[in-house]
Amino acid sequence: YAFLEELIFRVQGAGFTIGEIPIVFVDRKIGQSKIGVAEIITSSKAILKLFAQRKGVGQIVKFGLIGLSGTLVDFGILNLLVLGLKLNVYLSAAFSFVAAASNNFHWNKRWTFRGEATDKKLHLQFVQYMIITTIGFFINLLILRIFLPYFGRLFELNINTPLVLNISKVIATLAVMTWNFLGSKKWVFKSNEDK
Repeated sequence: YAFLEELIFRVQGAGFTIGEIPIVFVDRKIGQSKIGVAEIITSSKAILKLFAQRKGVGQIVKFGLIGLSGTLVDFGILNLLVLGLKLNVYLSAAFSFVAAASNNFHWNKRWTFRGEATDKKLHLQFVQYMIITTIGFFINLLILRIFLPYFGRLFELNINTPLVLNISKVIATLAVMTWNFLGSKKWVFKSNEDK
């Protein structure tokens, strides 16, 4: 059954439009469906493979994986400084964010955006990346400033407890990841020739 998904993908990719003709299905009275778990898994794999072939999807996946590594660095350092060393949450967030941003620049330059914007000097790209991530850092702090007290009140817990800290951090991370990807793609790693 996976051929139908691929046919639709290829036809749309070639610029054709697809129309639908409604069909009313009635429940089967005799026999059983030929679609089993194995066919559902095969069709799902085919759809994921087709999705991965779309332009830009691979780059988003790479950016997300690198973002995940940066998130681990960010969360790890944040939790160590706040929960382990009992440092101020906002100062700790600054340290963890800079460490994660440096990690992400290195790997995005080497993997996600490799071969792009080769006409730009490395130090210029790093400065641009740090501008994007610094704005992202302030977005991060603003979101933490809003959600730490909110979840603290909601769960009736101190803002430095793991639950409140990490739920707030997840929200901040998702918002900042979106900002960082768009800034990286559209400015930092965009070739001067593309402008």
